[in-house]
Amino acid sequence: MNNEHHNPALSNPIIDKLIKKLGSEWKYSGWSNDTLASITRDFEDHQYMQIFVPNAIKTNEAKDEHSTYVVCTSESHMSEYKTMEDVIDAVKDGIDDYKYTVEAIERRAKSEAL
Repeated sequence: MNNEHHNPALSNPIIDKLIKKLGSEWKYSGWSNDTLASITRDFEDHQYMQIFVPNAIKTNEAKDEHSTYVVCTSESHMSEYKTMEDVIDAVKDGIDDYKYTVEAIERRAKSEAL
């Protein structure tokens, strides 16, 4: 978490709070060439969810400063959120939906195999 453009003074505490709230399955995943720091959780079948965290209090796109959160999935779905609470709710809902979908697919595959 050393990229100065990530604004570690702002992003590191946010990442620590997100990991504490979402669980230890989430890992720091930011790259030095990314504008924003991020954390990622991997799922089976090469699926993942990634959260990019703010690097500024106020957005200034000309300076690549962003005050919002962005959640991405391996299916290239991206959603933007203003607050950490909204991110946590959306991510928990997304994980529940993902688990339900995987379980439904597995149940269907087993029943078709019979």
